[in-house]
Amino acid sequence: MICEICKLKIKTKKTLFNLFDEETHHICEACFMKYPLYVQYQVIPLDYGLIHWYSLLRTKDDISGLAYMSFLKPFYLDYVKNVNDSIFLYFDKINDRIMTILQSLEYYNIYLVTLYDEIK
Repeated sequence: MICEICKLKIKTKKTLFNLFDEETHHICEACFMKYPLYVQYQVIPLDYGLIHWYSLLRTKDDISGLAYMSFLKPFYLDYVKNVNDSIFLYFDKINDRIMTILQSLEYYNIYLVTLYDEIK
């Protein structure tokens, strides 16, 4: 498997116990140490409901969203089990323009997951 950030081959130690396991992560250990997950949760009130916003990274670098796609499963499960009455949105990066569009929607609740933000 190739790392989606540095484009180098991901090397995993194979043992008898993980010989037939498939690779699930698309990021190498070095890139994960450089860009670790730092989940930040915010609630933004709207006229008609709330935006529950989860931001996964704190970086200004342009990172491929494919590298972190295997880390989205807990958010999908949380949405399905707990808050499935709202709309689920995922963005690799979010900026001021997209945030103003989301705030102008007249929908009850929004469950928003972003990789990183470019909000000033």
